[in-house]
Amino acid sequence: MILEKTNELYNMRIKQLRIKGRIIRLFRLIVNTGYMLLHKRADEIVLNVSMNLLCNKVFHSNIGDDINYYLIKELSHKRILNYWDFFNLRKQPNFMVIGSIIGWMTNKDSIIWGSGMREPDNPLPAIPRKVLAVRGPLTRKYLISQGVECPEIYGDPALLLPKIFPPPPFVNKKYLIGVILHKNDLGNSIIKEFIERERNKARQIDIKHYKDWRQVIKEIVECEMIISSSLHGLILSDAYHIPNVWIKFSDETFDGSFKYLDYFASVKRPIDGPLVIRSRLDLSDLLQYKDSYSPITFDAQKLLSVCPFIDKNKILP
Repeated sequence: MILEKTNELYNMRIKQLRIKGRIIRLFRLIVNTGYMLLHKRADEIVLNVSMNLLCNKVFHSNIGDDINYYLIKELSHKRILNYWDFFNLRKQPNFMVIGSIIGWMTNKDSIIWGSGMREPDNPLPAIPRKVLAVRGPLTRKYLISQGVECPEIYGDPALLLPKIFPPPPFVNKKYLIGVILHKNDLGNSIIKEFIERERNKARQIDIKHYKDWRQVIKEIVECEMIISSSLHGLILSDAYHIPNVWIKFSDETFDGSFKYLDYFASVKRPIDGPLVIRSRLDLSDLLQYKDSYSPITFDAQKLLSVCPFIDKNKILP
C-alpha cells in the first residue's frame, strides 16, 4: 500500500514537471518569436543546437552547448537564432555545429559543420541538406552507413575558441588540478571530498552555473592539468594546450563512450579508455598522467575553410 502510494506520488511529480517544462517552452517560443518579429534583421543565422535563448541572450546550462552562440557570433558578426526557440523558423536552412546532436536533431534542412553523434544505435531522423564537416571519423562512418555523403573534414568547432579568445602570453598557475564534471556527475561524493581535502591544490570548474564563458577558459588555463568527465571539458583543455585526463565514475554512464572516442580519433589522440574512479582520489597519482599527455593534431584552417558563415573580413590568428 505504501509502495503504491509512493509510486503514485512519483508519477504525479513527473507529470507536473513535464507540464511545467511545456509551459516554459511555450512561453519561450512566444517571447522569442515576438522579439524577433519586432527586431527583424537580414543578417541572421539559424542554428540547430542544444542551447536555450531568450530575447537573444543565452540561458547558461552547459558551456559545451552554449559556446555555439559565442563562437558563431564572433565568426559571423551576425545575430544568432536557435531553430527550436522560435515558431517561424521551420523549413529554413539551419546549422548544426557543436554538440552530439546529429542522431536526434537533424532535419532535412540541416547543414552540418562539426557536429557529432552520441551513440550510433538508431537510424538518422532525416537526411540533412548538406554535411560540410563532422566532429570525427566515427560520426562520418555512421552518416555514410545512413546514405549521407560526408567529407573527410574533422574537428569540433570548440577547438577554434583560441581564435576568438587567445590565451594570455603568461599565465599564473593557481592549481595543480582542475576538475570538470559532466552535468550528470555534479555532486559526486568522491570529487567533493577530494576538492575539500586538496582545496589549495585542486579546484572544481563549474561549466553549468557559470556567468561568463571567458572566465571558464581562464580557470582552465590556470590549472596545470584537468581531469574531466565532460567531453567539452577535455576539448576546451586540448584547445588551450592544458594536459587532461578523461574520467568516468562507473563503467556504465548516460553518455557512453562513442562521442569521446570519435573526438579522440579526430585529433589523433591515443586513448586506452577513461580513468574509472570508484574510490578516494590521490593527488600525486593523478599528476603522473600529466607527463604522458601529448598535444593534439588539429587542422584549424581546414575546418575554417568550409565554415558556412565566417565573416570574410574577419582576420583570425
